[in-house]
Amino acid sequence: MTKNSSPAILSRFHELIRSVGGKFVDNDGVEMPKLPENFGEECYFSVPGMYGGFHYSLETYGDEQKLVVTSSIRIVEDSEQTFDITADQTIQR
Repeated sequence: MTKNSSPAILSRFHELIRSVGGKFVDNDGVEMPKLPENFGEECYFSVPGMYGGFHYSLETYGDEQKLVVTSSIRIVEDSEQTFDITADQTIQR
């Protein structure tokens, strides 16, 4: 990952977590996750009280790097959402 894209992708990832996790992230002093150290490495970030969390991995497509994130809430059927995060944008699939 380039030095220029890493902070932007991480910032967008944290914004997404706050948006989906809402009060469970803001009120509980949850420590936000870091980006995976290796491309293709699967990671999971659990959000206490949300009954779910975020699966994420860092991928490359040519020269572009993106974080693929899937959020889910176990007690809400069909709550799974997938996002592609690049340095420039967050796109929901």
